[in-house]
Amino acid sequence: MTGAELRQMRRSFGIRQAELAAALGIHRNVVWRWENKADGRLPKWAREMAAKYLCDKGWANMTKTDRRARRRSRGK
Repeated sequence: MTGAELRQMRRSFGIRQAELAAALGIHRNVVWRWENKADGRLPKWAREMAAKYLCDKGWANMTKTDRRARRRSRGK
């Protein structure tokens, strides 16, 4: 997985960089660096964790409205 693929996947699920970073236990700046890195390759552990998080959390099955409601409820 490249940084561009990660960005595309993250955006298609409506996940913010900060949200993905928190799930992976890293700072959001690291996610930004991965997505904008010149060579575009993520570390192996990052590819595995990101793919696992995005697949296991059921993001693919959620609608955009569901994801917005989930984010709003976290802020309260």
